[in-house]
Amino acid sequence: MERKKVLVVEDIKQMFLLYRYCLDSHFDVHMAKSFKDVQNFENKDDVVVTILDYHIPGESFENILTYIKDNYPFSKRLLISGHADSLGLQEKYGNDLDGVFSKPLDDYTKLAGYLVDLVGPENLQRSKV
Repeated sequence: MERKKVLVVEDIKQMFLLYRYCLDSHFDVHMAKSFKDVQNFENKDDVVVTILDYHIPGESFENILTYIKDNYPFSKRLLISGHADSLGLQEKYGNDLDGVFSKPLDDYTKLAGYLVDLVGPENLQRSKV
């Protein structure tokens, strides 16, 4: 069985490593440091969750979010950002996101359980064809 993928759109490697540490027991975790990485990621259909940071150098959040909505058809979308106005981001993008959280999270170790609940345990693995 092949594990489903979580794509973390994050330009800070330490944050990515934290996400991977917390999610690796359930998901195959991948990093995209730029919009180009998001565009070039293979197997977009296997991505069940995309975790987005609000500030990615070189591209607007709106363009990245629109691209993910259009090209990652089975992905839930979470914004986890250190942006000071997370309530404003929730109001602005809430219809296009499945969750908005502020960094730092209270407990990063609970993130895996939240994502499993979000995508449904039955959607975690897919047989290779």
